[in-house]
Amino acid sequence: MTTTPTRETHKAGHAAAKPHGQRRRMQHGSIGINEVVRTKGITRAIENCRKRKEYKHKQTARSLKQYRKVMKQEGYDAGMGAGRKRDAKSTTTTTTKSDPFQKSLQRKEQREVELRQQQEERKDQEQQRKQKKKERRQRTVNMKQRSRKGQPIMKQVMEGLISKMQKNNGR
Repeated sequence: MTTTPTRETHKAGHAAAKPHGQRRRMQHGSIGINEVVRTKGITRAIENCRKRKEYKHKQTARSLKQYRKVMKQEGYDAGMGAGRKRDAKSTTTTTTKSDPFQKSLQRKEQREVELRQQQEERKDQEQQRKQKKKERRQRTVNMKQRSRKGQPIMKQVMEGLISKMQKNNGR
């Protein structure tokens, strides 16, 4: 005989799983004694693990120190590799690691070279501007020269015309 679940049986099953008071405490964030004991056990396990790692680290350091001491007494360099290779002095070739910043350093050097070139170009352009400005001033001063009667001095005019023709022929 099967019974259909009713409101009362559903409530009863739910209440048995989690009592009403415990549900309310969980909502408010308080922890039960079981939770405290469980977290203490976890922290204790973590602490024990840390202690074991630290002990192993110290033990390894001690044994390495002792090994180096013995090797020094025997006249060998500690950490040179297998015993049969110790007699041959550094027969192994060391490979150089590639620099991880090599590309960025190359870009930086290239930028610096470009900046220097740009600065030199600017200096050259500035000198050319100054030279042209100086020539224009000299030309205007020469062309403004007048005789006592107010006529332009023909010598200056002729020199200006000759220099223009020479520039045009040079092109």
